Order: sequence, then C-alpha cells, then structure tokens
Amino acid sequence: MGFEMILQLFVSVLIFIGLMQNSCKAITFEEDVTLTLAQKGLLDEFKIRVMPKLVEPYMQDDLFLLKWLRYSNFNVESAESRLLKHMAWRKKNGMDTIDQEDFSDLRPDFRYSLEGRDKLGRSFIYFEAGTIDLRRALVQGKGEKLMRYVDKGLQEACTLVRNLGQEYKNITRGHLIINLDGFNIMQHGCLRCIPFLLRIVIGYEENYPECADQIITVNTPSSVEPVLNAIKALLSPGMRKSLHIYGTNRRQWLNELEKDFDFDKLPPSLGGSKIYAGMEDDY
Repeated sequence: MGFEMILQLFVSVLIFIGLMQNSCKAITFEEDVTLTLAQKGLLDEFKIRVMPKLVEPYMQDDLFLLKWLRYSNFNVESAESRLLKHMAWRKKNGMDTIDQEDFSDLRPDFRYSLEGRDKLGRSFIYFEAGTIDLRRALVQGKGEKLMRYVDKGLQEACTLVRNLGQEYKNITRGHLIINLDGFNIMQHGCLRCIPFLLRIVIGYEENYPECADQIITVNTPSSVEPVLNAIKALLSPGMRKSLHIYGTNRRQWLNELEKDFDFDKLPPSLGGSKIYAGMEDDY
C-alpha cells in the first residue's frame, strides 16, 4: 500500500470515526429508553455505585447514565471507570467555563451551526469540512486553541441535545452532518493534521457517548469513499450504525436527507433554504 493510500486511510478513520450502512435509519426514542429487566438491574447497580460521586445534577439523570452503561456494553465497572475519567477530564480542562473563552479569531474559518432540526425536532451540528485549512492553522501554532474550540463545539452540541430532551421528553440524540465539498488531502490529511484529528476522535468517543444518532457525510471524495467503506468492519457496532457515507451524487444524498430532514431546515449547500447565522455571505 502506497503512502498516499495509507494517508487517506488515516484521514478517513480520524475524520469520520468520531465525529460519527448507507441507508439512513434513525434510532428512535423508544429504542433508546427501552431496557430489559436485566439491563434495568444493571442500571440500578450503576446508579448506586456512581451517584455519590456525580458533581452535576444532569449527571444523575437515568438517560445520561444509561448512555455510559450502554457504551460499555452494560459492564458496570467499565462504565464507572469511563464516567469517572470523563469527570476528571472536564475538571482538568475547565469545561465548565470554556464558553467564556474568546475564539473570535477561529470562528470565521472554522464554522459550525446548531440552528437546524430534523423532522422530529432533534438538533444537528452542521460542519463544512472542505472550507477549512487545518494545515495552515497548525503551522501558525493554533493547534491547542483549535482543539479547545472543537471541545467547545462538541460540548455545545451535546448540551443542546440534553436540553431539548429535558424540554420535550422525547429526544435522546442529535446528528452530525459533514459537507466534504472542497475536501483536499493536502490540507486535511497532512502529517501534522493526523495527530490532531486523532485527538478529536478520541475526545468525542471518550466524553460524548451516544450524543450523535447519525453521522452523515456528503460530497465524500471518490478517493476516500472506498477506504471508508472498507474500514467499517473495524468499527464498533454502534459506530457502524451511526456512520452514513455519501459521495458526490447529489441526488442520492438529497433523497436520503429528505427522509429525516425538511429542506427548510437545511442550508442551500445541502439543497435547503435556511441561511445559518455566520454563513450569510456564502449565499
């Protein structure tokens, strides 16, 4: 396997594993909250073990705890270890105050939106990966600040999912839609970029289990799409179910998006009519 193919493999894994079966099928609210009697017993055991250690009220919610338990295949000890590690990470990285930090120098080039909703009212984070120049940002020494910005975006997206769930009582997950139009292997797959992208993947997987229902990529370059399909067998069952890869066949991915999203909630770049804040100059 040549260097270019190896590089494409790494880029494909790092971009799409974390952040996220080519026929979209959303996980229903009922599927997320339905437990067998044995699973309910394990959840009760998990709650007894971790409840005295939880530092935020939202962490005591059954659904929050269930996400960690299910992520750990209902292994109570593993779920406890992962949750405590997550809490230590939050404290070490000051996640309670990250929204107070200034990221104004990054926002124009690394844009995302949380304005959209699917047909069931669930939020999704929309990200145009092809418009960024990750290599330049890392060369300019902005890597650590950019990682903080990514952490902020993930926390914002998953907090919104939790808040919508508390308000409407029928929402457990959101979505991630990545538009790869303009994706360039040199800008996004440079050797400096790979460790950075790996940190994003690890950060998402370790700290936000089951935040995203569907991780959808559209306009995936033909050079990357076969590699992504090949590595699906290496992913966990949950990640394989979440990941939906669509190439540059616009009609195909429009038809799939239409199953779960109204076009008046999608931006023009996805065939819709909604102009998200901060992206007005694009249309």
